[in-house]
Amino acid sequence: MNTKELLQLTPEELASKQLEGLQSAVIERLTEVIKKIENGGFNGVDKFLRHSPSGDGTGCENDYINFAHLMDDKHGHGVDIGCVVKRMQELKKIKQEKENETMV
Repeated sequence: MNTKELLQLTPEELASKQLEGLQSAVIERLTEVIKKIENGGFNGVDKFLRHSPSGDGTGCENDYINFAHLMDDKHGHGVDIGCVVKRMQELKKIKQEKENETMV
């Protein structure tokens, strides 16, 4: 999509395009992880992971699939699936608001 086409989009259309792109990229990353696991390439999954230390001494440490390549990682802490799903929900809400207006 070129700049002219991009600027002609309404906010709802832009949200829809962003949602489609984000969904596609998340599915692609998860599919890559699934394929590596199915093929027994467990070590290859490591490149998609990010470590999350507890930090406060009371939580638990864990590793998660990092999606920082898709979204702004302002603090350099990585982006987990929860952040990505929250953003998809926000985009879907913007898209649906316009759809609801046209139905009324």
